[in-house]
Amino acid sequence: MNLYDNFSKIYKKDYLKFSKNIADIFPFLIKNYIEKCDSILDLACGEGTFCRELTKKGFNVEGVDLSKGQIDNAKKKSFEENLNIKFYVQDIIKFKIDKKYDIITSWFDSLNYIIDKNNLNKVFENAYYMLNDDGVFMFDMNTIHGLITVWNDLPYYIFEDTKDLFEVHQSNYDYENNLAYMKISFFLRQGNNQWQKYEEEHVEKGYKKIEIKDLLTSVGFNEIYFYSSLNPLLPDLEESNRMYVVAIK
Repeated sequence: MNLYDNFSKIYKKDYLKFSKNIADIFPFLIKNYIEKCDSILDLACGEGTFCRELTKKGFNVEGVDLSKGQIDNAKKKSFEENLNIKFYVQDIIKFKIDKKYDIITSWFDSLNYIIDKNNLNKVFENAYYMLNDDGVFMFDMNTIHGLITVWNDLPYYIFEDTKDLFEVHQSNYDYENNLAYMKISFFLRQGNNQWQKYEEEHVEKGYKKIEIKDLLTSVGFNEIYFYSSLNPLLPDLEESNRMYVVAIK
């Protein structure tokens, strides 16, 4: 079972705001980098919020994610909203098809989950391969500073407490290897007096900006831009919690 197959049971509104916000500014953002966008691929698309919101805006979007549970949610929600979106259940480290896209994206620090630099390089290679000439690769990552200050600021806290869900997060940081660990324990109500317990450990790797730039350059990207915010568009700062990256083929 994939990490997110259980987590998909509670992956809802509080986790979806980020993707929704990115989708809202996306049509204005891409005007800075590309003249025409006929096709988009979203890597690690989760339950498809970004894909669905962009499809509603008239874009042609596809999504890929390793979690079958998340993709099942994406297909279900797309069907309910009468949206025709193609989703793939695949590992983005290995995913490569003979199809070209104008823009490839990956949001909500999904790439931090790739803790091996060689595997991250493979994702960048695949994105480059599947982009049209002058295509754009856009993604975000938690910075090392962000993982230390945000993930590790509250080592233990209750994330949600409702009549049907109790969710607790515990986190710590490995400074030597730049790895952030978050143990998520949640209890879902199954009946009046019955609860089902689930536990998952999420691990994210903190990468330096120079590491990301070197990897993108090595696979062939010509122009690389770093930002600390997309709305408004702000330059990268030394102590930013998140880096937004735009790489042009």
